[in-house]
Amino acid sequence: MRHGLMRQFKSLALFAAGLVMAGMLTGVLAAPAQADIRIAVAAAFSGQFAPLGDQILAGARLAVEDINASGGLRGEKLVLEEADDRCDPERAKAQANQLTGKGVQLVIGHVCSSATLAAAPVYAEAGRIQITVASALPQLTEARPGPGFFRLGPREDATAPFIADRLARDFAGKRIGLVTDRSGYGKDFAARIKAAMQARGQTLALEQEFDAGARDLKPLASTLKGERLDVVVLGAYAGDAGNLAAAFGWLGAQVPVLAGDAAMGMEFGAAAGEAASLVEVAFMADAAAIPDSPAGEVAQRLRQAGAVPSPYAIGAYAAVQLFAAAADNAETLDFAGVAAAVQSGGFETVSGSISFTPEGDRQGYGLSWYRWEDGRFRLSSSQR
Repeated sequence: MRHGLMRQFKSLALFAAGLVMAGMLTGVLAAPAQADIRIAVAAAFSGQFAPLGDQILAGARLAVEDINASGGLRGEKLVLEEADDRCDPERAKAQANQLTGKGVQLVIGHVCSSATLAAAPVYAEAGRIQITVASALPQLTEARPGPGFFRLGPREDATAPFIADRLARDFAGKRIGLVTDRSGYGKDFAARIKAAMQARGQTLALEQEFDAGARDLKPLASTLKGERLDVVVLGAYAGDAGNLAAAFGWLGAQVPVLAGDAAMGMEFGAAAGEAASLVEVAFMADAAAIPDSPAGEVAQRLRQAGAVPSPYAIGAYAAVQLFAAAADNAETLDFAGVAAAVQSGGFETVSGSISFTPEGDRQGYGLSWYRWEDGRFRLSSSQR
């Protein structure tokens, strides 16, 4: 009886061990061969800034496809998330908490500086790499939220000196007008332009403000025409910039307009119509315009996919590239290692060579002049 029970116990033990081993084997076989590395684009995908978010997403998506096609990052596949912050700070903060909760290791975003400002502390506290290609507020790097925050695009305070240099070169001694909307952007733009002009010994003949989104800008255009201005410097968003150009065209006033980066939007062309060529926009340099650059091939593929190959899209592609290169250099996906590698490294990307200042700004990244041609912004003839 006793021996019989012992044999039963041994049989049961062997049976149980077999079940455990089978379960372990099943788990091994069922487990995916590769883990996923989650990254995200956090931007506006609805509202007036949605076109910019779409451009950034398109660039990041193409980079993810290319990296995965070449074997992934450290043998693992990249998975791209997207989060629509609508350029709203509170929503951006909520989206940041959701993304960090999902284990996202890189966030490309946000677009609007106010959204980036709200979300950045969340990523910093959670130990996530954040790269913005669009937010230009100087405070983002002057009061850097943490060692994982980096900016690929130029800062807002780079635009005014760039425009003032153009005024000094091409409009010395001429009558210069400054027109801005009454938004926070417009007021900051006006203050920076006046300071940059003053530093170069330049003076304004006229300064005007208008309400953003005003339907009829003909009275304003008429006033500007009556002042016999040689050039107008404009700080306004794309739709308003297009409306002012259209009003100039309607009046037959061939006044050249030099606009800040906020005018760089597809809605500009629809609003400006045939008068679009009056306006040149100062915006981040376009790597795709450099002959034989790798960005040109990426831009062509984006066009074929129905996306706009803007500097934002190219910048997003580059952001994914440099994150992958930094992780390879660091031989880890650990936040501290990757952040240190991004900070100290020099990276060859589709957007050119990228390195960063101690504050997290891109080193030596310039601006260019753009003009609306054939349905989109292209480098102005003076930049080609």
